[in-house]
Amino acid sequence: CTGKGINGPTIHDHERPEAGIRFSLASLLKCGATTVVDMGGELGGGSEDGGMGPMVELAGELGIRLYTSPGYASAQHYFDQGGRHRMHWDEEAGLRGLEKAVSFIENYDGAFDGRIRGILVPLEYHTATHDLLRRSKEAAKELNVGITTHCAESVLETHDSIREHGLTPVSMLYELGCVVI
Repeated sequence: CTGKGINGPTIHDHERPEAGIRFSLASLLKCGATTVVDMGGELGGGSEDGGMGPMVELAGELGIRLYTSPGYASAQHYFDQGGRHRMHWDEEAGLRGLEKAVSFIENYDGAFDGRIRGILVPLEYHTATHDLLRRSKEAAKELNVGITTHCAESVLETHDSIREHGLTPVSMLYELGCVVI
């Protein structure tokens, strides 16, 4: 969530995220984890210049398996000047993000002796259009990778989904063919 309106700073804006990533991955290894699914890629799945990004580089260095790609969304949460939660929709940004994630997977899936694997990450059901979710499903099938997203995390998300579509977020994902039971 942004703290200063649309495109404001986020909880992921760090000067040097590498120290935190290294500590987190080393802690996971120390506790016996062998695989990480990066739920969004804000600190990992790629970099602005198209490179691997710090999460991938450090996972490769430390020897842990990682499923990742840049996360993407059709909307951003923000709070207006009155403190009210709002959503800023930009469908084209979501589609550009999906293209970037596909490119990342095509370039880096299988890196570090196969320990780095691609996975598509539409960041949240609440911030993805149904078109973006459908296209993500199609891309995942073509790339032979999985999809992960945040879903049904808040009462607001559930209420919005029921109001707009008559279904809960999980039921809507099922209707879109994005959930297999």
